[in-house]
Amino acid sequence: MLNRRHIIGGAAALPAIVIASCGATPAVAGSLSPDFAALLDKAAQASLALEAHERDVYLPAKAKAHAAIEALPHTTVHAGSGVTGGQVIWSTDKPTSVAIARSIVDMAREGKDMVGAGLVHARAVTAAHLRRERAAKRIRRAIGCTAAVERSDELGSECCTAQYAVALHPVTTAYDLAAKLAFMIEKDMGDGMDWLEELHADARRIAGLEA
Repeated sequence: MLNRRHIIGGAAALPAIVIASCGATPAVAGSLSPDFAALLDKAAQASLALEAHERDVYLPAKAKAHAAIEALPHTTVHAGSGVTGGQVIWSTDKPTSVAIARSIVDMAREGKDMVGAGLVHARAVTAAHLRRERAAKRIRRAIGCTAAVERSDELGSECCTAQYAVALHPVTTAYDLAAKLAFMIEKDMGDGMDWLEELHADARRIAGLEA
């Protein structure tokens, strides 16, 4: 499955893809089949659209939301004395504290006697953490981070679809095949995916072994 490492970045201009793949200069470079050239262009435009959205919308919204969430106050609870005599302090800014508190609350819901484990304090930390999570969710939505993520997913899906269309297109010339291979290498489309069957069919078609 393609991920952002494959679909963000490297949206080279179409002539560069062709020249690099065929080892030709602009003066002697051949020409792509119109239908295949259109697919390459569509993939390039999809990649550029995703890059622009990530740069101009998603990343700024993410940074703004992160700053606002970090500014939310934390709750600290003194949960009594520890086994060594020191004070046990739980806080919503410590993941370990939250995990312990949630575990105690969950076990109490299951009917276990957790009073001696600091159930009252555990409930206070768990409730405070839940309030903070809800506030963070509201912040992300208000700033537009949630919508930006959703749009990123949509654009990423469109990018993947466009890139798969290039890889799956049945090319009929050696020049198109070279351009296809250059594109697939550039996008790391061989990483964890097997395209040998499709490429073998391309080669046989070009060699005149298939109709």
